[in-house]
Amino acid sequence: MRLKSIKLAGFKSFVDVTTLDLRSNLTAIVGPNGCGKSNTIDAVRWVMGESSAKNLRGESMTDVIFNGSATRKPLGQASIELIFDNTDNRLSGEYANYAELALRREVTRDGQSNYYLNGARCRKRDITDIFMGTGLGPKSYAIIEQGMIARVLDSKPQELRLFFEEAAGISLYKKRRHDTMLRMQHTTENLERVQDICTELDKQLNKLNRQAKDAEKFTAYQQEQNLLTQQLLGVRAQTSAAELQRSKAKLKELLEQLEQHNRNKFTVSKTLQQHRDDHAICSAAVNKNQEQFYNVVNTVSMLEQKIQHAASRKQDMQIEAQQVAQEFQEINNKLQQDKTIQAALQEELDQLQPQYITAEQEVAGATEISSKATNAAQVWQSSWDVVQREVMLPSRDAEVGKTKILQNEQEIRNANATVVKLKQELDFFNLDDLQQEVLVLQQQQQQQQNEVDAVKEAILNVVTNIKAQRIQNNTQESIINSMHTALHTLEGKKASLDVLQQESLGKNCNKAITAWLQQNELAKEPRLGELLSVTPGWERAVEIVLGHNIETICIEQDPANFGVDVLQDINITLLDLRDVAPKQDHLTANNLLINKITTRIPITTILPSLNKIYIADDMQAALELRKSLSHDASIITKHGVWLGTNWIKVVYAKDKNAGTLQRTQQLVALQQEILAVKQQLAAAQEQLKENIETLHELEQKRDALYNKQQETVQLLALHSSKHGSAATRLDNMQHRIAQLHDDLKEQDLKIIAVNSNLTKNHVMVRQAALQLSDLADRKEILESTKLAIQASGQKTTQQLELAKNNFHTLSLKTQELSGKHRAAAENIVRLEQQHAALQQRQTIISANLDGCANADAFNADLIKDKKQRDTIAVELEAAKTELTQLGSNIITVESECKVATQQAAKVQRYVDDCRISEQGFIVRQETFMEEADKLGVNLATLIKQLPEGLQTHELSGRLEKITNSIARLGAINLAAIGEFAEESKRRNDLQEQHDDLLQALKTLEDAIKKIDIETKDKFKATYDAVNTNFQELFPKLFGGGKAYLDLIGDDLLDAGVAVMASPPGKRNASIQLLSGGEKALVATALVFAIFQLNPAPFCMLDEVDAPLDDANVGRFCNLVRHMSAKVQFIYISHNKLAMEMAHQLVGVTMREPGVSRLVAVDMEEALAMAV
Repeated sequence: MRLKSIKLAGFKSFVDVTTLDLRSNLTAIVGPNGCGKSNTIDAVRWVMGESSAKNLRGESMTDVIFNGSATRKPLGQASIELIFDNTDNRLSGEYANYAELALRREVTRDGQSNYYLNGARCRKRDITDIFMGTGLGPKSYAIIEQGMIARVLDSKPQELRLFFEEAAGISLYKKRRHDTMLRMQHTTENLERVQDICTELDKQLNKLNRQAKDAEKFTAYQQEQNLLTQQLLGVRAQTSAAELQRSKAKLKELLEQLEQHNRNKFTVSKTLQQHRDDHAICSAAVNKNQEQFYNVVNTVSMLEQKIQHAASRKQDMQIEAQQVAQEFQEINNKLQQDKTIQAALQEELDQLQPQYITAEQEVAGATEISSKATNAAQVWQSSWDVVQREVMLPSRDAEVGKTKILQNEQEIRNANATVVKLKQELDFFNLDDLQQEVLVLQQQQQQQQNEVDAVKEAILNVVTNIKAQRIQNNTQESIINSMHTALHTLEGKKASLDVLQQESLGKNCNKAITAWLQQNELAKEPRLGELLSVTPGWERAVEIVLGHNIETICIEQDPANFGVDVLQDINITLLDLRDVAPKQDHLTANNLLINKITTRIPITTILPSLNKIYIADDMQAALELRKSLSHDASIITKHGVWLGTNWIKVVYAKDKNAGTLQRTQQLVALQQEILAVKQQLAAAQEQLKENIETLHELEQKRDALYNKQQETVQLLALHSSKHGSAATRLDNMQHRIAQLHDDLKEQDLKIIAVNSNLTKNHVMVRQAALQLSDLADRKEILESTKLAIQASGQKTTQQLELAKNNFHTLSLKTQELSGKHRAAAENIVRLEQQHAALQQRQTIISANLDGCANADAFNADLIKDKKQRDTIAVELEAAKTELTQLGSNIITVESECKVATQQAAKVQRYVDDCRISEQGFIVRQETFMEEADKLGVNLATLIKQLPEGLQTHELSGRLEKITNSIARLGAINLAAIGEFAEESKRRNDLQEQHDDLLQALKTLEDAIKKIDIETKDKFKATYDAVNTNFQELFPKLFGGGKAYLDLIGDDLLDAGVAVMASPPGKRNASIQLLSGGEKALVATALVFAIFQLNPAPFCMLDEVDAPLDDANVGRFCNLVRHMSAKVQFIYISHNKLAMEMAHQLVGVTMREPGVSRLVAVDMEEALAMAV
């Protein structure tokens, strides 16, 4: 497998589409610095998946896109494509059968990067997976960028290990191990999640088990509720059906009335339509007469216009005919004149032609004589120019010398004046006063700065206190919210217990009892259960013994005064609290149940048997006591088992009175707890109020400090400004004084230098004067011959000018005559064309004059059309009168139609209202039917089966009572049994999943162990092989010495690799002591040792030979040449030896600034052509 070509487009400096064909295993990329050579290697790294802009010598990924130049605009995207030759099928997997593989990466300005594999869109991971284990990748040992060869030895042992892992193919194992670890992590998380779900399911199963028992009681109530609901629905549907029949009868009566009104409306509408039809016919007749009238009027107007236009047209044609005849005559005259002029011009041209030829010959002779004279003048001028040039140099030197002398004298005067000014300026400065002012201002600034710092510190303390106070307030608010929540919870719990207590004490009894109690003002009297206090643990026993007596109403008057004899179907017990205190002789026994009851009520008056009921802690003790019981005595245990001498009563089923006494104690305790919480809440709210006030005071203090800080900062800024201004003036003054001293020294030196130059310039002027004296004689000789040469030249020039003037005059005259001749010919052609056009125009005018003779026929048509116009006008007036009468009739009938329509609409509204009412009854019936469908019954059958005498209010009351009973049961989960079974099944399934996950976790752990073993084996084998190759290659590159690799760490899974090398004659303790060139050779030997073990498809080297001398470059080239038999090398170099080694040279140029281009040369082909 080898790299076949690199295609660059818009990548860095390669703005145009550029293809680098790699036909040889040794390709050298050469060119000057900065031309873009390294961009080719960056392109390969980028396509292989490099994601770090820093490694591509940029700040962001979009920096690889061409950013424009002086003559080109920036591009919007960059694209690189690599073509691989895979004929050896080195790639594995699905791409093994591809003979060629194309990788392309594109990036746009918005940062969107796309990868393509053989034209198909893919992921970056797909690219890295293909080349995993082949040595290729964005950070592999196959691509050695600029400076990287030296950094290889500077790498940490763990970083150097990566090269060995890639060579050993361990990177694939590491990826699999990483994926396996992720799956293990997910499996562990799933295992914990399943365990949590199982725990939660166990809780739900316990709850569902309890709910299933409550569902049976609810089902019985619900069946009774359904029956009452069906009966109530039937009664309501029966009533609604009767109302529907009455509505239908009323609707029938209204429809008859509506039909009568509609008939009347139809008769009037028919009459109205007849009048409208007559009106439309009459209107059409009026429109038709109107149209005829307008047509005739238009015809009359058009005839009048035609008559007028024909007369005007005839007059214009006659005038135009006269003008055309006159123009025709003029053109004939001009045509004859031009033909005469053309003949005369042609005769004159023929006479002038011989004179023109003679003048041309004279000009040629004069030109030859003038040329000879000119040559003689040029020879003299050359001699004169030589002398002038010889004179020019001393003359220029003399002038320059004089000018410089004047300039030097002026410079000396200026320098002396400058020295005087500088000394005066130095005397003007007062440095000590300004330094004292800066010192005072600095002290003031420091004082103000201290004050600002103090204010800042105070603000910081206040802000800290505010934050602490806010945290305390938030904590206090959280406590108050918690107290509110607790209070609401307690009050809700108390309310729930109150409802249950009211129900258990019979306060929510049926309506008849409630009405009787309210009538006798007994509804608010206490019940017996509210006035009892029972020893803890014995509540159940007391409730069983008291039974329904616990609902006894306690009053302070004679119960007989309330007329209880009138009550029917009602159970009620009244107890007079004014009764004498009960006898205490039965209290002597400590084991009586009544001893467990504390109350001021004479309870034995309503339940005398309490004096004969004993207590026992458990069943065994009760059985022992029963042996000594009398026949009218009994024993009861804590759990509510009641025994007599020959009977036993067990009450385990719950009734509505169960827990009444215990609930009473709970209510008392809740009331006390609520009172305590309210007191704590009030105290907390008061504390919060104080905290808020404290916070407000701190915030006010903070605001005051902020204002003070602003003032102090402003003062500090003012002092700083003053100090800065004074300090700046002091610096400027010191700088100016130093500058003045420097300027004085400079002026002194300048005066000395100018005096020296002045002396030199005087010498130069004297030497130039001597040279000019010698050249004056030669100029006099040349000036004496100048007059004769000028006279001869002037004479020949005058002769040439005369000949040229004569020739020019004849030429002008010839041209003038030729131009006039051509103009005359063109004018003749134009006049002949105008002559033909005028003849044609005369023919047209004659025809138009003949047409104007027919205009008299229009007058007869005009008289006829005027008569027709008057007749139609009379008919139009009569039709308009008839149309007006028909309009009045329509208005009258429309009024009658409106009255009939209003009457019909009124009855229609009644009909609509009745229909809406009927529809309402129908909808109600449909609603009843839908409700019956929901209940699963047939409405008609339900109505037939209704018992007689059922009333809606009676059924509603019974339904309300049963609904309240259902509501008192609380939330009931009817699906509890099914849910319990379903959740149990789910619990079993989760347990199986739990077991499967444990097994999967064990499998993954085994896979990790196997991967670790294979990784260790492969790494060790690779390490040993690379170490052997490294020890062989090192002496070849250095010409001796020794080197080896060393493992850092005991565990082969993460052990690092260190390089040990000693060049010939050296015993260095560390590889860092080597020179740059030696480090480059060591790193090269290491990289090539890896290549010998696992050669990548190609190797790219960027100026690896830069730090090497010629001898080492030669050994490096020999090694590369030897390895190129198996490995494709693409390298960048400035070294001539490396360039000579290449089979293919690729030059990178930048003739256009910022734009790189390629120039490729195949060395073998070039050599063959040279031979």
